[in-house]
Amino acid sequence: MNFTALMFKGYLFLVATDFAMMNGHYINHSADSAKRMANTFNMTLPSPELVDHIYRSATCKVHTNPKNPASYKSGKQHSEEALARKSRCSNKHLVAGHYKSIVINKEGKIGLYGWYKPTGQRIQPFYDKHSKTYMDYSQGLRLIYPYAQDPKTGKHYCYCTSYDLW
Repeated sequence: MNFTALMFKGYLFLVATDFAMMNGHYINHSADSAKRMANTFNMTLPSPELVDHIYRSATCKVHTNPKNPASYKSGKQHSEEALARKSRCSNKHLVAGHYKSIVINKEGKIGLYGWYKPTGQRIQPFYDKHSKTYMDYSQGLRLIYPYAQDPKTGKHYCYCTSYDLW
């Protein structure tokens, strides 16, 4: 997984350049599995506001079309479509737009957010009513380093508890 530095609210964040992949394909996550992965790698989940900023800052915007989830047996078809559309980007690009992000809000609730149309309009507002194990073809995991740096002082702040950074 590659990371890039991104300025947000005057602080420097390290964000994954793309959603989590395994064996060359995007992997879908439930809220539970996303939280476990973030904890395993000592990372955290983005806030909805950070997801919007990542999309606006992305050097490679990839757009896929929402589908009827019942028509997909797995996320493999969506992954293949997203990979084909992002083939013009290098691994160093910040890629966004092609998946809903699993996010955490200021109240500590985990939900879905993001996925953007070519116009930049967000498809998925914050939604936290699914079960913790719910997963569909369009949910992705983007990991965030849990500390943001103040570039003026060099001091680090824990993103996971400094809600003013959200």
